[in-house]
Amino acid sequence: MKILFTSHRFHPDIGGIEVNSEILARFFVSKGNEVRLVTQTPGDDSGGFPFPVIRRPGARELIGLHLWADVVYQNNIEIGTLWPGLFVRRPTVISVRTWIRAGDGRVRWIHRLKKWALRRVDAVIAISEAIRRESFEGAVVIGNPYRSDLFRVMPEIPRENSIAFLGRFVSDKGADLLIRAFAEVQGDSAGLTLIGEGSEEAALRRLAFELGVEVRFTGPLRSEELVQELNRHAILTVPSRWPEPFGNVALEGIASGCVVVGSDGGGLPDAVGPGGLIFRSEDIGDLVCQLRRLLSDGELRGRIRMEAVAHLANHQADKICSKYLRIIKTSCLHKS
Repeated sequence: MKILFTSHRFHPDIGGIEVNSEILARFFVSKGNEVRLVTQTPGDDSGGFPFPVIRRPGARELIGLHLWADVVYQNNIEIGTLWPGLFVRRPTVISVRTWIRAGDGRVRWIHRLKKWALRRVDAVIAISEAIRRESFEGAVVIGNPYRSDLFRVMPEIPRENSIAFLGRFVSDKGADLLIRAFAEVQGDSAGLTLIGEGSEEAALRRLAFELGVEVRFTGPLRSEELVQELNRHAILTVPSRWPEPFGNVALEGIASGCVVVGSDGGGLPDAVGPGGLIFRSEDIGDLVCQLRRLLSDGELRGRIRMEAVAHLANHQADKICSKYLRIIKTSCLHKS
């Protein structure tokens, strides 16, 4: 089967969609399919991918790719690479990975056009119940995979009763909320570590100083270095203000042996599942309460880790990718 795979952002960009695109495309190839991946991200092809990466194709090349394909799969809806379907009829599957609306919540003409397109393709996948409800009620919900070959428990690393944050230092991600909450619980914890970078790092350092909170900033970490760092902590906190469409970072933390405390917005509760506790978004008092529960109760942390085993198994890359491939194959067969 020849799969034209589109991903608006891709390597060398770093983010949830970029990672999931690579996981899915590699899996499709491993199962004997031919993949060509189209992206708008500039760059070279130094990633060593087992499929060609076509960057910013022109209209003629894009039509040619649709003519080549048996099926089109969009890893998040993108009108800019979907339009050739008006002229070249191919089975089309779209995965919706984020909100179809502007950052301020408004629905503009492009968002209405995207929702119109979803009603006219062969299958739609949503990464969480929250995304399904907003984008397309008929979508099949399949949560994200995580890199199970990378994120794992490393028993040789001592795990402290400490708290970690992993993400961009921007207001939406809520690291400032965590610093304020930590000021209330620091006596019960071995420390707070912020992993990442972003435009608000100076403001976060200033806030920690003003509150008298000692915070360790690691900068951005990747691959083994990131897994090792997560394994040093008992708790990973995902205090997002913005309603996350899903939240891969929660799965990565759980797989690394952390118990997660996440906000209740969007699809983040789907990602956390039984692997942690949920607090009311932007409610620092509730965040303090959940952190205190976990910091003071090792048995609770142990029970949560045990209950998370099945949750993680359901998000193994092979299991999730097989569900995607099954839907793509079925769509292709129905059009043949």
